[in-house]
Order: sequence, then structure tokens, then C-alpha cells
Amino acid sequence: MNREIAKKLNDKAKAMAWAFSKPEREFNGTNESFEVHKINPLSEDTAAVTYNKSSGKKALMFFYYRKNGGGNWHCWFPTDSHILGMQYFGELKLKVEVFNFDKNEM
Repeated sequence: MNREIAKKLNDKAKAMAWAFSKPEREFNGTNESFEVHKINPLSEDTAAVTYNKSSGKKALMFFYYRKNGGGNWHCWFPTDSHILGMQYFGELKLKVEVFNFDKNEM
């Protein structure tokens, strides 16, 4: 991950902590605040950010980088169902890549 993209990730992770720490935020009935604990790069374009919550619990958010429009990080809190689905997605993506390979002009 290059320096510029890593800096954008760090900035976005902190911005999300600030956004989720708002007491008036929907689904924040306990007024929890979030603080970045650790940023784990997973690939050139993905990362997992662990947050410490004021309740003593942790939260894990998935970040992915999109290069269009000057490049921006996007994120969400994936559920177990999202994670299971993405595991299957990888298998399907491989099949598509294998199928498409022969369509290349060589």
C-alpha cells in the first residue's frame, strides 16, 4: 500500500471513529464512543480496522479502496452473513477469471 493511500486510510479510519462516536447517532443508545485501536492492511486495496469502544468492547470494520474519482476508502461493519458470502464470492470470481482467460487475444 503506497504512502498516499495509507494516509487516506488512516484519515478515514479516524473520521469513522468520530462519526460513530456521536451521541445522537442512530443505534447509539448507550452513547458509546469509538477510538482507532489498530489498522491491519489486508491487501493493496483492503484493510480491517479494529476500534476500541468506550464500553470496553471492540468493533471491526472492513475498508476497501476505490480508485475512481480520485480514490476513496469506503467501509462497513460486515455481518457473519456478509463474510460467508464473500468466501463463496472468491470461488465464483476464480471461475469467471478462468473462463475469461481464453477470450484474451494472444
